[in-house]
Amino acid sequence: MRQFKHSILALLLLLLLVLSACTPASEPPAETTAESTAAEAESTAQPESTTAPATDSTDSTTEPPAPSVSLTVVFPAPAEPLVNFPALITLDGTKNPDHAPLLDACLENGSDLTVAAADGSLLAHELASFSKAEQKAEIWVLLPDYRTETAVTLSCGDVSPTGTVFGSEYKLVLHMSDDTDSSPTAAHVDAHGKITLTSGAIGDAMQFDGSSGYLTAGTPLPLLPESAFLPTNNPYTDTGYRKPTNWEYAQGLTTDGEYLYFAGHFDKQNKGASIHKIRMSDMVEVAVFEHAGPMHSAILDYEPETDTIFASTGGDGRAAAVWELDKNTGECLGQWDLRTLGFGGGAGVISLGNREILLYTSASDGAKIAFNHLRLSENGGYDVLSEWKYTDSDLGVGQGLDSLSRSGDGSFIVYYLADAGSSVSVDPHYVYQIRLTPGAPVEIQKRFHISIKAETEGLCFLTRADGGYDVYFGTNEERIYKIDAPLASLQETPFEQPESVNSFTLSFFVRLDGIDNRYPGIIGYGDMTGNKNRFSLHLFDDSVGKLRFGTCLNDKWTKLDTAGGALPKDGAFHHVAAVYDGPEMRLYIDGVLSCKMSVSGVLTDYGAPFSIGADIEYGVPAFFFRGAVDEVRLVSTVRSEAWIMMEAMQGQSK
Repeated sequence: MRQFKHSILALLLLLLLVLSACTPASEPPAETTAESTAAEAESTAQPESTTAPATDSTDSTTEPPAPSVSLTVVFPAPAEPLVNFPALITLDGTKNPDHAPLLDACLENGSDLTVAAADGSLLAHELASFSKAEQKAEIWVLLPDYRTETAVTLSCGDVSPTGTVFGSEYKLVLHMSDDTDSSPTAAHVDAHGKITLTSGAIGDAMQFDGSSGYLTAGTPLPLLPESAFLPTNNPYTDTGYRKPTNWEYAQGLTTDGEYLYFAGHFDKQNKGASIHKIRMSDMVEVAVFEHAGPMHSAILDYEPETDTIFASTGGDGRAAAVWELDKNTGECLGQWDLRTLGFGGGAGVISLGNREILLYTSASDGAKIAFNHLRLSENGGYDVLSEWKYTDSDLGVGQGLDSLSRSGDGSFIVYYLADAGSSVSVDPHYVYQIRLTPGAPVEIQKRFHISIKAETEGLCFLTRADGGYDVYFGTNEERIYKIDAPLASLQETPFEQPESVNSFTLSFFVRLDGIDNRYPGIIGYGDMTGNKNRFSLHLFDDSVGKLRFGTCLNDKWTKLDTAGGALPKDGAFHHVAAVYDGPEMRLYIDGVLSCKMSVSGVLTDYGAPFSIGADIEYGVPAFFFRGAVDEVRLVSTVRSEAWIMMEAMQGQSK
């Protein structure tokens, strides 16, 4: 019985244990249960890999973000605040282990690289080069407000737009590692001849062989063309005159309405003058009058009142003098020694009738001119009625004169032909309209441009049937031309400057390898024929490494030269910056001002190409440069000395 009771108790205990195991435990609060369940579900769906960044916490295919890789770069403080300055970051994981993690973390082409300011805002940047395999990169970063020491942070993982580093003021940006223009202009760039890549001041540079290699870019580049100075040309026609005899050194020109009279020299020593009588109906020379007097620079003017020709002489140290000549025989009818008048240089004469003349004289270089109103008398005598001198600006070398009738107030309207280029045979050539009023200053009223690749010689007017005037001029090639439009319809080239003066800064790095000609052209903008360059940078006086910065302002060539040795042949890259701001031209070498000069005017726009490695002459390359060029930038604004110094420092590592 006792044994049975014990068996029953054991069975009851076993039953209680079974029931206890099957009874559910107490439930926790509902909120805790939901979090746990969600966590369990997420944990179950997540893959093992943790290398991919998460893009959506509810997407079962996303991966958690990888540990971020960043690099901080610090730029030194500039000498003054700079706005929108393109700063260079150079990465090289082979030399600096700190660079390698960032380069390894980015995509192969660096397209996911970002650059952030200290406040976390993204900065515009441009990848000049990026090679994950080579562990190298060059990155241009735009610093909007660069005032003090500035830190930026580079990181990877964002493929958002990079922004624009080189803004609208940039007209050309060539990194010279390829032919891509990084400016908004996006100019088309063409490579010609032998050009190779070499290690540059910043990354790669282009090396020019000195005989065939050069670049051309954009025709034209948009360097404020809307306000550029462009002379209005006056077309002309060759009259067909060809000299039948071997005479040369053409000088003055006049007409009596039936014949043209063209002065020259019958001897190569310029000691004797000849006057060639040319029938206008067929432009055939019918007579030659030789004059034994020293009539160098003879300017002629026909006087209808006496049916004679007045001729003047002067120039090259010769005393000013005037002759009256028989137009049919060349016989001298009178002579006046006028050596004490004016500036004593080249002389010209206009006959006013009633034995009165206007005598023109100039300084030897043509920079100063004078006019004397004279009444001639017998036996070489004369009276001075009025005198004018003009020294305000250099109009050029005087080559011809004519005038219309005297005005009612006693003033004269004179037309003065001058060669105003860097030499007498290059553009520009102008006919100036000048008003001479007794007791008043010389008034330069208008100018009319003639474009011709020759020295002009002589100017005369022929009365038309409608009362107007045809305009003729000669050249030192013994040719005679007629301007297509009559005098009253000539197209004027204004003196007034547009509001903008076409300020610009041209900067680049250059390495000189050798000199193979006298004027190696590094960079030019225009055709150097007749100095039709907006601007150019070339070597000059190569024996001492002198650099010349030239500009064409208001159709007149102006040049600024450094001292000797400014650009040495030392195997190194040197930074060059040429600046024109209206008041001055300045030239900087390696960030330091080398030379400057006061000058003003508007850039003349001839529409010729921008060239690197050679100048352009008569439309073809010439004066090739031997060396390397890097980081060419043309901007339509004036860069400060602090800006230029910071640019120069970017290439000092090489």
